[in-house]
Amino acid sequence: MRGLWHSGLLVEEISPAARRTRALPGDWAEHTLRAHTAWVRDAIRADPAFAGATVVAARFDLDSGLVALLP
Repeated sequence: MRGLWHSGLLVEEISPAARRTRALPGDWAEHTLRAHTAWVRDAIRADPAFAGATVVAARFDLDSGLVALLP
């Protein structure tokens, strides 16, 4: 049952980014990933616990093994 709870939480967290990017042309999954990653980056930057830390958004490509920094 624990795995289902985590899946539900994942969907709940990513859904706002998916809804915001649904109408954009191109790869919806990629747009959703980038929007959600930017949101998480901004939330961490706004957290006082991370004051003074450099927080960036990045994408790990499973096929190539490369990490790309996102704007």
